[in-house]
Amino acid sequence: MKHISEVWEFLDQFKTKEELEKAFGEIQNKFGSFEITNLSTAKEDGYFEICNSYWDENLGDYDYDYHCVEIC
Repeated sequence: MKHISEVWEFLDQFKTKEELEKAFGEIQNKFGSFEITNLSTAKEDGYFEICNSYWDENLGDYDYDYHCVEIC
């Protein structure tokens, strides 16, 4: 994967907590770390909210992006 958009596309194919957590381990370190932030409400929400935290060289600080993966 060369761009974060490819990471999000990769994660979109998984539909369970276990699948997502396993997939996090397959993502290159250069993209930072990933975690599910809404585990307690995911079923009610209908999606897993993924937080990607990473070091932003331009800002000299940690930054965060969020992405939602639908639950079937």
